[in-house]
Amino acid sequence: MPFFSIIIPTYNRANYLVETLQSVLNQDFTDFELLLIDDGSTDNTAQIVKDNFGKDQRLQYFQKANEERSVARNFGLNHAKGNFAVFFDSDDLMHSNHLSVLYDRIQKNPDCRFFACRYQIQEKNGKTLNNDWQFAEGLHDTQFLLQGNPIGILICLNIKPLPKYLFSPKFNICEDWIFNWQNMRSSKIYLINELTMTVWEHDQRSMRNNKVAIDSRLRATDFLKQEIPFSETEIKQLEGFSYRFCAIHAHLDQNRSQALRFLQKTIQKLGFRKEFIILLVKILLGKKILDRIKNYLKL
Repeated sequence: MPFFSIIIPTYNRANYLVETLQSVLNQDFTDFELLLIDDGSTDNTAQIVKDNFGKDQRLQYFQKANEERSVARNFGLNHAKGNFAVFFDSDDLMHSNHLSVLYDRIQKNPDCRFFACRYQIQEKNGKTLNNDWQFAEGLHDTQFLLQGNPIGILICLNIKPLPKYLFSPKFNICEDWIFNWQNMRSSKIYLINELTMTVWEHDQRSMRNNKVAIDSRLRATDFLKQEIPFSETEIKQLEGFSYRFCAIHAHLDQNRSQALRFLQKTIQKLGFRKEFIILLVKILLGKKILDRIKNYLKL
């Protein structure tokens, strides 16, 4: 029985897959199985896997009909044989020490069920972006999830037994936020202050579709309010930071009026803060003017 079961859903990511899978198979901690769940890919994913990893017994390749990534992750959980599941995406990179760092903290915190390491967001040109990690290493409750989901789905959890809540098939964006809330509400997560993963920023990432991201975040917020007994203060924070998220994505979509409406709702829930004023200036100036200012300052 392996210690870790690494669960990776994939859909038409053949151009990223070799590098991702190789980064997982190059771990310096070797007691793991890798479950690749092909969620109905129509590209050459199957051939890529066969040609490059067909003889590696650590990798189990499952092909299934397309039902989106929430169902694919649940499929992986139900087929996992390890003690701990490690969720990962098929277009990211796992640094060689990721599993060994997780294993070290698990041994030091045997009563904890959830763990997460830091990651960096990087463009293919090598430019590194911020990843919003602002937590000291140690045990944390779910209060940090009121602002959003900075840990994403890049978590490790004890699956003996399986978590009470699996991924909701109703959501395929923000599904990780819902999963974390539902399963960590009565528990704690150990956040590890070590950088062990790289998330690639590219045009096909789900969060790059701003309209879909906004709709999903609002639906997820309403869903959580129905499922979890939040206090009035928690609801204000949950709604306020969701409106900020929507304001940012509306701004990225260059929809100034929508961004301003969401920012107004943010301030109504959370009050005036420095970061909201900065966002207001960005919205009012617009992307083109901001780009011109940046270019001018470079002169």
